[in-house]
Amino acid sequence: MNELKRVIILDSKPLGEICNPIRYGETKPLIEFFREHQITLRVAEITDYELRRELRLQQLDKGINNLNRFEHRGQIIPLTRESLIMAAELWGELGNPEAKTPNQTNINFDAIMVAQALQLRNSFDQIIILTIKVQKLIKFEKFGINFWEWQQALVDCHQGQINLSSLTSFE
Repeated sequence: MNELKRVIILDSKPLGEICNPIRYGETKPLIEFFREHQITLRVAEITDYELRRELRLQQLDKGINNLNRFEHRGQIIPLTRESLIMAAELWGELGNPEAKTPNQTNINFDAIMVAQALQLRNSFDQIIILTIKVQKLIKFEKFGINFWEWQQALVDCHQGQINLSSLTSFE
């Protein structure tokens, strides 16, 4: 039986936790879990920007160095013209008052991140965004993205599996 080719895209809070040198002990089991299960890890360039901006503001050089490792390993999903056009289309569809989508405000960043994630759909069977804001991102469910809640992921990695019931799956 072939395993799914999965990619995990880190939203800003999980990325911040992974890049935080103080949190290394807490996040190391999750990173090891990804490696053991051959789960690809990626960061949307818009997320890199958001975290980098905060790390610069707080002058957290060790965090910036850790963030730079994602770029050095080729794990950044580039922000392209195609992804910006797709993000505008996603935003337009979700920002339409007739779409009856809850929490329609402040979806710019999320739309760009989801569009960047969707760039990977031809390379992976399952795209998962690891986030603390599953409820905020749920509006993107119809585009084929799965969402995994950060705290649940920390629990799941200690159990040696992805608890699919903890994923919001849209097939």
